[in-house]
Amino acid sequence: MYLASENSLQPIKSTSRSSAFVLKEALLEQGSGSVNEDTMAIGEDCYVVCDGATTISHGQGGREKSGGLLAASIAARVLSQNSSLPLFELAKRANSEIFQAMDQAGVDFGARENLWSTSFAAVRVNGETIEWCQTGDCLIMLIYDDGTGKLVTPPSDHDRETLRQWKQVGTNVHTTIHETLTEQIAAVRRKMNVSYGALNGETEALEYIATGREKATQINDILLFSDGLFPTSEDPDKPLNTSLIQDFYSALGLVGLLGHNRSIQQTDPRCCRYPRFKMYDDVSAIALTRSDRLIR
Repeated sequence: MYLASENSLQPIKSTSRSSAFVLKEALLEQGSGSVNEDTMAIGEDCYVVCDGATTISHGQGGREKSGGLLAASIAARVLSQNSSLPLFELAKRANSEIFQAMDQAGVDFGARENLWSTSFAAVRVNGETIEWCQTGDCLIMLIYDDGTGKLVTPPSDHDRETLRQWKQVGTNVHTTIHETLTEQIAAVRRKMNVSYGALNGETEALEYIATGREKATQINDILLFSDGLFPTSEDPDKPLNTSLIQDFYSALGLVGLLGHNRSIQQTDPRCCRYPRFKMYDDVSAIALTRSDRLIR
């Protein structure tokens, strides 16, 4: 049973204290856009962050919510259900519901760049076992007792070429990245479930869903986060700085990393020095920590 707000779902009862991991921090922050297309869900032992993608066509056909937010909301709700089904099966169900919602709304399935779509990362804690599931540019990081950390899947680089192009031309034009590189952005969107994954109602989306299990032994923290929390970088070709994510989280929490990113981004309102799609991206992030290591 859940209490719903615009972008988040949370349980009426707090997370079970008998779980190996408990919620330490949750962050849901709208960026500089008119709509927050990130969502999150916090269940009894299941945690989900989703990052909906803005449709290329800005007309929403009379809908009050964007297609990206609708897809992300469906994914968060379905993936956080109290179910014995594996997370992959719930992701499959969410993908089907996104298709059904688009069909009912009369979305043109031939225009793939306008399909409602979302990335997601989900974790379920069952005793000393961690089940995870992910697609797109929402990531999961495990931090171990010895201070090392790892991403369970590599970051997606599908926007790299677009950001390269914007880095080259951005300072020479007076238009935004969306106005300048409209066709390039649409071309990348049409590669959903061809070269990178997203839940968008297509059956091919299932091929790009990664899932697995980890023993909780020696894992101290679990982070789930959308790309809005990725460290700001001047170089689109530079690998994701996972050490910076871990260091800021350890010292200042998720909100500390967000503040660090925002302080850099506000110096570059045109998004040219630090190439990105808008001044501030939406952010959804969850941090879990070992229940037996909390200070009571």
